[in-house]
Amino acid sequence: MKKSTGKKAGIGGVFVVALGMLMGFGACRGHGNGFMTPERIRTVIDWKTADFMDKIDATSQQRERIEALKDRLIQEAVTLHMQLHSNHGLFLEEWKSAAPDVERIHAELDGHARLKKAFARKVADAVIELHGILTPEQRELLTERIEELHRHHRFLNSE
Repeated sequence: MKKSTGKKAGIGGVFVVALGMLMGFGACRGHGNGFMTPERIRTVIDWKTADFMDKIDATSQQRERIEALKDRLIQEAVTLHMQLHSNHGLFLEEWKSAAPDVERIHAELDGHARLKKAFARKVADAVIELHGILTPEQRELLTERIEELHRHHRFLNSE
């Protein structure tokens, strides 16, 4: 049985500084309690980021830069999350319609894709910025953790 996307979101928070969206932060399910509120998202990300910085033994200067990077991304991520969630009503409205407007649905989906792509590019830029903040040894620790998560994810998806 596959794990929920909320579980992946929690795991992904470890790398939210830059990798969060790539690891599943965009999932809109909580840990069994439904929708992830902006407050819950911020809380989980703050906690996971602090844990991540402790694990790599980040210096105070690195912590400041990583926190700034995280804060820059988190507001945009929360805004995107809320925008995408707020459009669920449109899809339900079309579903209930006697004659759903496929063009309206496609336009909405195209808009979602543009928003996600723009944010993904910002995350990619943040990954490069994080790369420059970390030492080679810290990057190696992070690489090992990412590889471990990838192995775990492949195992979960093979069941």
